Amino acid sequence: MVVLAGGFAVVYHGVSEDRARSAGERDLGSGSATDPYKYFVNVPAGDTKQYPADVPGYMPSATPSAEQLATADPRQLYWAVLKRQGMAVITEVTKVGGYMTTQDYEADWPGGLVSHSVIDWRSRKFIQEDTSVKADGSPDTSTVRRCLDSNTVGTYSQADPIVGKPAGWETAPDSMHACDDKLKPNQDVANVIDGDGIAPAGLSSSDMDKFISYLDHVPGLIHVEKPIVATGKDGKQYIQLKVSLTPQDSKLQSNDFRMGQAFLNAAFVQTGKNPSTWPFIISGNVGQGKRMAYYIDPQTLLPAYSVFMDTKVLNVDGTPDLQAPQPQWRQLYEYGFPQQLDSSRLQASGTPDNAAYKAPPFDRPDFN
Repeated sequence: MVVLAGGFAVVYHGVSEDRARSAGERDLGSGSATDPYKYFVNVPAGDTKQYPADVPGYMPSATPSAEQLATADPRQLYWAVLKRQGMAVITEVTKVGGYMTTQDYEADWPGGLVSHSVIDWRSRKFIQEDTSVKADGSPDTSTVRRCLDSNTVGTYSQADPIVGKPAGWETAPDSMHACDDKLKPNQDVANVIDGDGIAPAGLSSSDMDKFISYLDHVPGLIHVEKPIVATGKDGKQYIQLKVSLTPQDSKLQSNDFRMGQAFLNAAFVQTGKNPSTWPFIISGNVGQGKRMAYYIDPQTLLPAYSVFMDTKVLNVDGTPDLQAPQPQWRQLYEYGFPQQLDSSRLQASGTPDNAAYKAPPFDRPDFN
């Protein structure tokens, strides 16, 4: 700003420079609810754009058109899927695995521990069940653990003829606090099972526009390959979409390595909400990226299954950080978007059906 004083022009550089900075730049380091700096990222938010939940040129159908997909913008398709997922008011996520090494992934797929979580984000009521599945994909119903309320768990066990124990349920206090801690602030361990660590849930359209806008404006962060039609072993057709989240320079001078999943937190806080209190919990190291294979319902444009793999931490120059831990976890997800909670899954009765797990109708994705 220029002010005339006694015939002299006085320039107040601080004022003019501050006005020249964008709102996102002024927010950096401010400590506000939307400040990315708190999450190890020194990259300001850009302008908020509006992202449609539909894809121009693509007509949703149970039998998707390969020709339409070939002309669809892959990035726009992914944003539409992510926006629909983030606006869902009831989410159902079944996590299977994870597979810490390539050897575990190849030997145990699609088996492992199963966590089945259903959340109504309006009322914060939830279903939580834990069990396991065999490596051949068949259910292991020997034991199922279910939250009955915030302080009580029900455990179903198969009959044991050796000791004369019949099959049935037993109830007990929640000594591990897995039910009590669910959806509570700063309980990241309990809440990491509630989503896939990429998409939030229960947000408004404008919130998702802010979330996606931040991810979209960071060069190199998100890469989306061309979608293809994939026919599952169940006879259904899916849209197969491969996506990469690649670590980028976080612009923090104190950082010797790039940031990956930390950008997800920086994007989420643009909504004004706190990831740990919403909750929205990333599922890996903040420096790691992800490679993702989605199998999308072609009618709803919501994911049906996905497999994610954490990628290696990178130095600022883009080379692998050989000093940092490099667990390349693979995780299998199955999704559902029901209209209401199934109250039978809040009771210690009936015969459990392996926490609603269904083996994926596709071969193990190869991330090599």
